[in-house]
Amino acid sequence: MAPPVAWTQTWQAGFDFRGTAGYVTDPPGDHPVLYSNTMYPTTSNGVTYGWTSTGNNQLAGWDRNASVDPRLAGMNAVLNSVPPAVFEVDLPSPGVYDVSLGIGDSGNFAMCTVECQVELRDGSNSLFVLTVTGGLPLATFADANG
Repeated sequence: MAPPVAWTQTWQAGFDFRGTAGYVTDPPGDHPVLYSNTMYPTTSNGVTYGWTSTGNNQLAGWDRNASVDPRLAGMNAVLNSVPPAVFEVDLPSPGVYDVSLGIGDSGNFAMCTVECQVELRDGSNSLFVLTVTGGLPLATFADANG
């Protein structure tokens, strides 16, 4: 009997945070997230996602530098140390996923001057916490590795 054939399925979704629709053209497979206008459950091209909590409605969104990568042309942020905002993405099935994340601003605000935390969760289970302390200089980004 032959060993079972490994079967893998590719699933990809990108989420581009900014203030308004149409500001830039998202790459194929990416979805615009327009701060509190994108509440869970928003469904686009078979992907369900959105904000489930917006930090006591203090979530803000801005359009930034359109000349950089369109995925970094805007931002959503919770200001002034209010309760965290929660963004949910429904994955198609249990499995192992590669996740990448960029956090920062293209040139208007110094970010994470005290601390920023981004936590990836599977339901109630914490999988990963990215903590950025000490601030990000203007026009720089921290990624999941830095």
